[in-house]
Amino acid sequence: MGTGDKGSGLLALAFGAFGAFGGLSACGGEAPLDSATGEADDDDDTTDDTTDDGGYDTGSDPAPLGPLPLCINEFMPSNQASLRLEDGSAPDWIELHNPTTETIDLFGWTLSDEVATDTGWGSSGDVATLSGVLEPGAFSLWMADGLEGQGHVPFRLEAAGGSVSLYAPDGRGQVVHYGLVEGDFSVARATDCCTGPDCLGFVFRGTPGYGNTALGPAGEVLVPAGSTWRYLDGGVPPDPSWIQPGFDDSAWASGAAPLGYGDDHIVTTVASGLADARPPSTWFRTRFNVEGATGLESAFLSLQVDDGARIWLNGLEIARYNLPDGDISDLTWASGVVGGDAETAWTEVNFDPSTVLEGANTLTVEVHQANATSIDMGLDLMLSIRR
Repeated sequence: MGTGDKGSGLLALAFGAFGAFGGLSACGGEAPLDSATGEADDDDDTTDDTTDDGGYDTGSDPAPLGPLPLCINEFMPSNQASLRLEDGSAPDWIELHNPTTETIDLFGWTLSDEVATDTGWGSSGDVATLSGVLEPGAFSLWMADGLEGQGHVPFRLEAAGGSVSLYAPDGRGQVVHYGLVEGDFSVARATDCCTGPDCLGFVFRGTPGYGNTALGPAGEVLVPAGSTWRYLDGGVPPDPSWIQPGFDDSAWASGAAPLGYGDDHIVTTVASGLADARPPSTWFRTRFNVEGATGLESAFLSLQVDDGARIWLNGLEIARYNLPDGDISDLTWASGVVGGDAETAWTEVNFDPSTVLEGANTLTVEVHQANATSIDMGLDLMLSIRR
């Protein structure tokens, strides 16, 4: 997963054994955060700020009941292309996670975009009563599309800011408050169901239904998903030096990933060629900088490719995906067709970390079609290291 700083509202988390519809009070451990600076906000203006509201039942027995056995692990308030359903819709979504070793019965649990009060819920009725079970280590995805039924909740999330709350049948609750979040950025925990400072951040496109721990605590994303790439389309191959850092790609077009054609998740459309004569290859280049490139523990790519790809870093081939071994050229077809859910799935490929250089680095990708009549093509990529 790749983290970023998008969205003008910083995040805060409220945990605790809230009593059933118990009042919430300010938690003393964390001041409101200023959305522009990330520093403690001492002024009276809370616009676009977030607060860490929490506490225990305000009744006579304030003893904690213990943490919830599951958590609000990730959610996206403005889904545009990160997740699409079979009908083509792109609803906002909320992901719950069970980090325990026990199966959790969801009967009686509630999920809402409101915070419970002493007198119950607000008047809008935006509360979902959950059902089903969540197996140990599993994730549960709920579409915030305003619809009823399993997998849906009767409310939508507000991109401008709001709250997501989860309550157990015994009244314990967890609330995440958030400010403005830009399109296709999720609010996600750095590691699944983590708590404490720096737990919550923003992730481009998110990982709906999957864990947030792919990078581990030492993971560092150098090329995030959705990066801007230079590209050459049309089927006429570039000079062989195009994989080298010194190659001049200033005349190439540029756009944000996913790049390609023929699918709804594509952000930047490249030339597709004639319907029965698709070009075998399209070429992509991007650059990134690294500070402290010596002694890296590992390096890996997370690929979203339709159909095949050959990848170089600083002129050295570091990976192939869905392509034959041995000598190939830009006229080589991919080894098989990538279709359906596989078109937006992520595949992790490790490569030699010594190819990552101090300072400027150049990443180049040659995407191959499976055949001349293919109706779609796509590329998105993350490059990450562990120190």
